[in-house]
Amino acid sequence: MFKKLIFGMFAVLLTAACAEVSVDSHLPIATEVVIKANDEMSESMNGSFMTGAFMTLTNDSDHDMTLVGGKSDAAPMVQIHEVVDGVMQEKSGGLVIKARSSEVLKPGGNHVMLMGMKEPLIAGAEVTITLTFDDGSELDVTGPVKVINIEQEHYHSGEPSPSMSGM
Repeated sequence: MFKKLIFGMFAVLLTAACAEVSVDSHLPIATEVVIKANDEMSESMNGSFMTGAFMTLTNDSDHDMTLVGGKSDAAPMVQIHEVVDGVMQEKSGGLVIKARSSEVLKPGGNHVMLMGMKEPLIAGAEVTITLTFDDGSELDVTGPVKVINIEQEHYHSGEPSPSMSGM
């Protein structure tokens, strides 16, 4: 009788442990993570700094996921942004990552904004961002801070957008 009780408890614990592992397995995979180093164009009018984080998010699950925000020790505010007609803005409703597909977050397109920073991010540092999805799940991504020249940012017909120079 005692063996059956111990075996039953072990089976319940094993099932619970497996259930927890499967919850995290549905998260997207982040690759090619990079954060833009601050430059003279990335200081806002109130003296704080902002910058963009770029990456590829791959959703290998069978259901769509929506990236709605995040948090980071590097910045008090993390938002999902898009560029529409050359103007950067918060992406209403978040960024949908379709099942069995990838989304590339890049300058001039969808990206993660780090905002309200009191100190600039310097090339060579590393930043961790916790991405938040609409189901409450979170994914930690870490990437290097690198210099991304304005000439490397293309928004319209190969021309850099002055409205995005603050990224």
